[in-house]
Amino acid sequence: MPRLLVMRHAKSSWSDATLADHDRPLNARGKRDAIRAGEVLAERNAVPDVILTSTAKRARKTAERVVRGLDRSVEIVAVRELYHADSATYASWTAGVPASVETVLVIGHNPGIAYWLDRLTGDVEAFPTAAIGCVTLDIPGWELVTADTTGRLEWFWYPKSESQEGMAT
Repeated sequence: MPRLLVMRHAKSSWSDATLADHDRPLNARGKRDAIRAGEVLAERNAVPDVILTSTAKRARKTAERVVRGLDRSVEIVAVRELYHADSATYASWTAGVPASVETVLVIGHNPGIAYWLDRLTGDVEAFPTAAIGCVTLDIPGWELVTADTTGRLEWFWYPKSESQEGMAT
């Protein structure tokens, strides 16, 4: 069964009010958290074969830093339509992933990415920056992904979970 990793981009900077929303970069915490997210994926044997990300600067830079944390090469596909996408758009792009791919990481923005993860699993209340939900889908292949696809949340991680007692499961 396909394994889907759903991630919200890491923390972005609001320091330059002249930048368009699409062009906002990561702040220092976001840069650090995105690398840690990649390390967590490697530690949990959840390395993506491909990353689908919004074209927004903060999402693309999150993807690049996740790859740095993985310490291996992973194809990053930037998709304009994933910028503030809805569940149907996330599902549509995921359905286009080649059958040979076992694990996909999709990086997007709230509220759409949080809503999609909740629709997939019914098990997410909050989705902070740099959070990742690992979902095993209830379908045999990517081509069957729709906005109504469901799955089982295997684990949910976010950076601040490591500073609390125990890690998020």
